[in-house]
Amino acid sequence: GDRKRRKQVGTGIGTVQALQRRMADMCLECQLARSIVIMAAMKWDGGEDETEKSKSVSAAKSRIGKAINKVGQEAIQIHGGIAMTEELDVGHLFKLVTAAEIMFGNTDYHTERFASL
Repeated sequence: GDRKRRKQVGTGIGTVQALQRRMADMCLECQLARSIVIMAAMKWDGGEDETEKSKSVSAAKSRIGKAINKVGQEAIQIHGGIAMTEELDVGHLFKLVTAAEIMFGNTDYHTERFASL
């Protein structure tokens, strides 16, 4: 029908809406990661025992790692082939956050550590 034929800036509206949905999911991942870091900081600041502090750090590192992977890969896909060129920061940032995900134990390590504590 008309909906399939409607265009916005030369692109089908469905395409724009799909990209908006993906970006909203990326934003949500970032907010979840930020929230869990704040929670871990509060536990470290409070009177929690060492096990609870360790669990909170591993939970945060695990959640952040999942966010890095999802948001980073989505950003590369949304930008297409140009994402990994020198012209855009997205490729450079993806490399930096991927390195950060590995430092001090990667996502899998901290997920298993959290479960074992």
